[in-house]
This record gives sequence, structure tokens and C-alpha cells, in this order.
Amino acid sequence: ALLEKFSLDAMRKTFSSGVSRVEMEYELHDEGSGLTVWKERAAFPYTLDDGALHILFYVRDVTKRKQDELQRKQDTDNFITALQSNYAEIYRIDLETNLISPLYYNQDQIPITAGSMNYTEFVGKRANDRVHPNDLHAVLSFYDIDNVRALLACAGVSELEYRKRQTFEGDYEWVVATVRLVQGDTGKALLFLRDVTRLKKMEKTVRSLEMRYNAVFRQTI
Repeated sequence: ALLEKFSLDAMRKTFSSGVSRVEMEYELHDEGSGLTVWKERAAFPYTLDDGALHILFYVRDVTKRKQDELQRKQDTDNFITALQSNYAEIYRIDLETNLISPLYYNQDQIPITAGSMNYTEFVGKRANDRVHPNDLHAVLSFYDIDNVRALLACAGVSELEYRKRQTFEGDYEWVVATVRLVQGDTGKALLFLRDVTRLKKMEKTVRSLEMRYNAVFRQTI
């Protein structure tokens, strides 16, 4: 591919079509060190004063940049994996245009349409379909777009714990919704939904044990 792209005939054809630069990044095995390095080759036309057309080349080492790009990708992938292991759903909210977009959700749950959706309509339908009746009023108030804007303007983060179905026929599960402003991106926020059902059951068990121990303790004094 490299030799074909930078052949004289190919470059003449490319430059004659109005393209001002031909470039390509490629891997190269360094026999001296035994390592693989990245190179960038570029060519561009240059016309002399007498009208003669020449092609100038340069080749530079871009290994460090490629390594940095790979590291950033790995860091991003690790971050996303960590988020997905802790959160059932993640959304991006545009507070200015009233739009919401899913970034991640558990595939076992009720399907969510990809792309941007009207925030108010999405929240209202999901709440009425999935939220426990006793929590519905608090949820609708929490997710009200004006309320979210006001809370984030004051604290930059807002949370609510409530019950909702994760699937159409499933039981109500406890979740914690956290809305955070996106730093450096005015008017944008992220919504994280974390399943805390197991934690709630553990807390209930601990409280039950505390009550039993307290009762035993009172009988012994």
C-alpha cells in the first residue's frame, strides 16, 4: 500500500486532481533495536520559478505520538469498563437543547433507542412505565429539566434513590441516579444509574441484626 500510494504515477495523478498533500502512517520493524516503530511519510508538489514541478518528501518518526494515542485509548477503554461494571445505565444530557443520548446500558434491560431523544418525553415515559408508583412523584420532580438545571447550577451534582423495573416483567430494583455537570462543556451533563438493590438488602439485614442484638442486650442488663 505504501509503495503504491507513493509511486510516481500515483502521486502525479493525485496532485493533478487538486490534492495538495499525500501522507501515510505505517509500522516499520527496526532491525537495530528489534522494536516496531511508527513512521509518517508525506509528499507534496513544489513548483520552481521556471515552472518545473517537483515532489518533496519527508519521513518522520511518530512512534511516541502513536504510543500516546494507544495509551489514551487503553485508558479510555479501562475507564468505560470500570463505569460499566458499576453503572447499569449512562446518559449524556444537553441541558440547553433538552436532548438525552444513551452512552451505555445493560443489554438485558428494556431496549433504548440509539441517538438523541427529547429529554422530557424520554424521562416521562420511562418513569411512568418503570418507576414504582410510590416513587413516581419524586422521580418526575427530580428529573424535571428546570430542576436539574437549578440543582447543578448550585452544586454541580444531584442524586436520588428510587425503585424501578430493570425489565418489563422484572421486580422493582433500587437504583441511585446521579447527574453531574461535564467539566469544560457548558450546558452538558452526565446521568449515571447504579443498581443498589444488593446494598439495600445488606443494609436491611444489618439493621435486623442490630435490633436483635439490642433486644438480647437489654434482656441481659
